[in-house]
Amino acid sequence: MDYPFRLGDQLGDSARRWGAELRRRFNTRVEKFFPKAGLIPALTYIFARTVPCPTTGHATPLVPDWHLLKPKGGIPVAAVPVVDKEIGAWKIEIRPVGAGR
Repeated sequence: MDYPFRLGDQLGDSARRWGAELRRRFNTRVEKFFPKAGLIPALTYIFARTVPCPTTGHATPLVPDWHLLKPKGGIPVAAVPVVDKEIGAWKIEIRPVGAGR
């Protein structure tokens, strides 16, 4: 509790520096799993465990809630899964969902 008072700006500078370093290390480790699309790299990722589908046997993500944004009085935004059952591939589309679209 007393770090901000004792360390002042030095604490903020250190936190920003280490935050940037951890972000750099994380991105270096996971960038091989995510394609680079467009001019700007992805800033966030959605991780999900997968299990074999009992019908097709293909990997299926276990995600309890696909919502990305649930504003009060606004339009909800979700990562809607789009599945190709023939080849067992899936991707997500980010789009508004629900009432008020």
